[in-house]
Amino acid sequence: MTRRTHRLLCAVVGSMVAGCGPSAKELHEAAVIEYQAHQIIKAKGLFEEALAKKPEQYRSSFYLGLCHKAVARGKFAEDDYGAAMRELDQAAFWFGQAIESYPGYIDAIRQKAEVLKMKGEYHKAMQLADWARVNTGNERGQLILLARQLADAGDYDGALVRLRQAVALDPHDSRARAELGRFLLQSGKMREGTEELQQAYRINPNEPGVLPALAELGYSPAAAQTVSGP
Repeated sequence: MTRRTHRLLCAVVGSMVAGCGPSAKELHEAAVIEYQAHQIIKAKGLFEEALAKKPEQYRSSFYLGLCHKAVARGKFAEDDYGAAMRELDQAAFWFGQAIESYPGYIDAIRQKAEVLKMKGEYHKAMQLADWARVNTGNERGQLILLARQLADAGDYDGALVRLRQAVALDPHDSRARAELGRFLLQSGKMREGTEELQQAYRINPNEPGVLPALAELGYSPAAAQTVSGP
């Protein structure tokens, strides 16, 4: 535990003992420390206290969703499926609260979509991704998110359409091209997938995962940079 962490936790405990009570911000910061230390139950209680003081604090709602999701994973490991599903219900609720307080909160949208998939509610997960695409500013990112949801549900044609839309919105977006390239490779379209990865590398040589993928295909960085575009 760092000195700063120790001071923060002591301040929270001291405020409780003194009777004045810590602020929502102090409770949230202390809860994050407990969460990062894998003290999920302690963190959960502190996030709940923070939200009782400031219900619109979307980051506390988000982390509380993460806590319930972590507990759900533990219940699944114990084969307690009923308890796991109840925890997932709570996780979805709190991620939803975070999104309601901050509609552009991409991490909360992704986490809620993942929870819905864990519950087997693929249609709701895709509806959420569609809503996010319409109601948040990063349309390319939301198209990529929706494509992943569609692919997980087995709608590969729909996923491909969304990825092509993401690239069309900005042909210089290396992330969109990399996502499209990887998807095409997984679909067996080796030539087109390789070309998209090469395009992504030329736009941004540091795009995560692109260079290793090209290396596996036998392409060197020099070849990726000099190949003609589509």
